[in-house]
Amino acid sequence: MTPLTIRHLDHEQVTVAGDLTFASIDKKTVRALPLTKADKQIIIDLDQVTNTDSAGLALLIEWLKLARKKHTRLLFENIPAQLLELARANGFADLLRQSQ
Repeated sequence: MTPLTIRHLDHEQVTVAGDLTFASIDKKTVRALPLTKADKQIIIDLDQVTNTDSAGLALLIEWLKLARKKHTRLLFENIPAQLLELARANGFADLLRQSQ
């Protein structure tokens, strides 16, 4: 298992690295996205995600919901193929792609 890290490069750029799985995601992870009312857009780079499961998909969907409440646009970059397959299988592929 690769530990999950979420790094804020600046107020508009976030990188996610490691495993996005049930074992690595908790309630703090949901709140790890820096959303303020001043943010218009945040880019989340998933290039360094090494493993994911449905918990990873649920996290991205939750982040999208939170961002909408703050009127912030999320852009997911470098979505891993494994995560896109989960999204397709569960009917959320368009939701993730719209954010790109």
